[in-house]
Amino acid sequence: KGNLNINALENALKTLIGRHESLRASFSNDNVYMTIFKDFPIKISHKDISDQTEKEKDTSKDVLIKNDANYLFDLINGPLVKISLITINALDNLLVLTVHHSICDGLSVDVLLKELSILYSAYVEDKEHKLSEPHAYSVFAEKENKFLESSNYKTSEFWVNMYKNSVPKIELPLDYPRPKTRTYNNDVLFFKLSNVLFEKLKQLGINNGCSIVTTFMSAFELFLYQ
Repeated sequence: KGNLNINALENALKTLIGRHESLRASFSNDNVYMTIFKDFPIKISHKDISDQTEKEKDTSKDVLIKNDANYLFDLINGPLVKISLITINALDNLLVLTVHHSICDGLSVDVLLKELSILYSAYVEDKEHKLSEPHAYSVFAEKENKFLESSNYKTSEFWVNMYKNSVPKIELPLDYPRPKTRTYNNDVLFFKLSNVLFEKLKQLGINNGCSIVTTFMSAFELFLYQ
C-alpha cells in the first residue's frame, strides 16, 4: 500500500525478466527445444476499479484474479508470464503475477517476489540494486546434458532399467477393483488433525531432519507398502 511509482514498477519488472531466462522462454512445437529470447517485452494489464463501491471492488478483484489464474498461455510463442495491476484506490494497488508452471514453481515465486521488492525499492530511490548474478537456466541445462552423457548417469540407469517394461501396480484392498481402462476420476476428503498430533508429527520430522511435507509423504508411502 502507498503511492505507487509506475515507472519504478515497470523498470523493476523489466529488469527481473531480463535477469531470469525462464521468464523469457517458450517451447517448440514438438516440446523438444526451449527458446530463450534476448528481449521479451511484457505489457502490464492495468485495471482501475477505484470508482467502484467496496462491494463492487471485491467482486471485480475476484473476477480479475480468477481470469488471470485461468489464462491460457501460448507455450510456443509465449510469453509464459502475465502481469496485471489492479488499482483499488490512490494508495492501494494489487499486482498479480501469473506464471506458467513449466517455467516457475513455488520456490521460484519466492525468489521472484523478493527480487522484485528489492528492484522496485532501488528504482524508487534511484539507487543500484545489490542483487547477485542469477543462475542461468541455460547453464543448468548444459550441465544436465553433460551428465546424461557421463559414466555417472550410466550407473544411475539402474532405476531406468528396473522399470523399463512397467512400473509395479499397487493392488490396494479397496472397495472397487482396478478398472481395465485407466481413468482420472477422483475425489478429495478433508479432515483436521488435532494440534497435539500435528505438533508431534512436526517434532518427529525435526528429529529426523525432515520437513512436515516429507514426514507426511513418508507416512503415506509406508501405508502403501504395508
